[in-house]
Amino acid sequence: FDARALWPAIRSGAWALGAPAIILGTIIGGVATATESAAMAVAYALPVGLYAHRELRWRDLPRLALCAGVTSAVVMLIIAAASLFGWVMALERLPQAIAAWMLSLSGDRIVLLLLVNLLLLVVGAFLETTAAILLFVPVLVPLLPALGIDLVHLGVIVVVNLAIGMLTPPLGVCLVVSCSIARIPLSAIGRAIVPVLLVLIVDLLLVTFCPPLVLWLGG
Repeated sequence: FDARALWPAIRSGAWALGAPAIILGTIIGGVATATESAAMAVAYALPVGLYAHRELRWRDLPRLALCAGVTSAVVMLIIAAASLFGWVMALERLPQAIAAWMLSLSGDRIVLLLLVNLLLLVVGAFLETTAAILLFVPVLVPLLPALGIDLVHLGVIVVVNLAIGMLTPPLGVCLVVSCSIARIPLSAIGRAIVPVLLVLIVDLLLVTFCPPLVLWLGG
């Protein structure tokens, strides 16, 4: 790190920093959804690349659009496969069977919370997030008295688990997109992501067993 290079780096990257500012600012501010904010960021990045940084040319756009289409197609195939898996699970009533099995194992609150986390981590690795929520949240809600938590806390636990699932193979959408952008195979990133996943697991345990960390704002 060189302190003398800090300001020149900030100045040269100011235009680029506008994209994450738009994405995070519009999402956190409730102005736009994640998809809408991504579209805004693309609309912002186009003139920045063409006129501010001058690293993008008009003739590059068809190639970039094709690359974006291929990446989107990969994600859609993953979501389609995960949705099919979710449909089979719903047809066979597997979520209800899993919930009953969990209750039969133990009535202890801590054990049940650990089982819920384990279940959602496994589900998140194979199911698309929306499908997982629709399938498992209605099944988990009746377990609230046994779990000793409220509905908001359960919602946070579900979202954190499924967010981790987006980074775990084989169907981690964020992981697949990152590998596609970086042009590296999914297998190459498996070992590198382990430390990150360990940190996220610790975060998940804190969210699960220290409710004030996530519920203080609502209070």
